[in-house]
Amino acid sequence: MKENLNTGIKTETVHIPDLMNETTDKDGHMLKTGTCRFCHQPHMVAFNYDAPQDVVDEEATRSCGCDLARHHKAFELNTEQAREKIEKLMKNYPVGKEVLKSYIDKNFLFEDSASGTQAIFKYAVFVIDNVTLKISTDKEDKIKIRKRSVTEEE
Repeated sequence: MKENLNTGIKTETVHIPDLMNETTDKDGHMLKTGTCRFCHQPHMVAFNYDAPQDVVDEEATRSCGCDLARHHKAFELNTEQAREKIEKLMKNYPVGKEVLKSYIDKNFLFEDSASGTQAIFKYAVFVIDNVTLKISTDKEDKIKIRKRSVTEEE
């Protein structure tokens, strides 16, 4: 059984007919059948609460080993790492921090289920107060963030 470190949800890939009549695993977690949204393979997912089907399917997608599910996981990880870096770099600029995180979430990357993750923009610069942030993507479409403080000269 694998546990998703972000959500704490445990997933297990098993032969579905073997568990058709079981509703809990040996630890007492509810077992639900989810479907990978890319390859449509079924996966059993264990929850400690009665999760809605869309949550079950998303967790099934995260636990799937198909190529597109792996691209999806890499996309989520890349976006989360960018958000964490913005949180660290902009801790003294709360409004700018939220603007940049929103930009990353909505504009910088999109997910193309046919080919994996692709960048919309390769380069953007933000100036917030006395801080300049350069956000770009590399050849593998990983988000790179660089911060430079601008000091005013009198």
